[in-house]
Amino acid sequence: MRDELTAAISANGGNRIEQIRAEIARIEESKKERSERAQKYDLIAGALGLPAAVDADTFDANGRAIAAGQSECVRQRDERSKRLTETGVTERELRLPHAFGLSLLVPEAYYDPAYR
Repeated sequence: MRDELTAAISANGGNRIEQIRAEIARIEESKKERSERAQKYDLIAGALGLPAAVDADTFDANGRAIAAGQSECVRQRDERSKRLTETGVTERELRLPHAFGLSLLVPEAYYDPAYR
């Protein structure tokens, strides 16, 4: 009798109820993950001085601001590198006076650990 009842429930939508429950669980998990990503985004945006992405327009504007900021950073880096190259100074050469100063201030026996 129990098997017949289980079979009747399954035949009349019982399996569908289980499918709906599984779908609800999957959607809730997806919603939780999206919410966590949104919180992380808002935290990073705030640290960059950008507004929270409350809508698609703000999100797009933030993306453009970030791209512009990245381009500006690359431009500044390239400009500084170019100026150093034009003057014939390498990054290593810029560090040499620092190393020399340390060698004057730190006894020879302690120089290597202090330099590192």
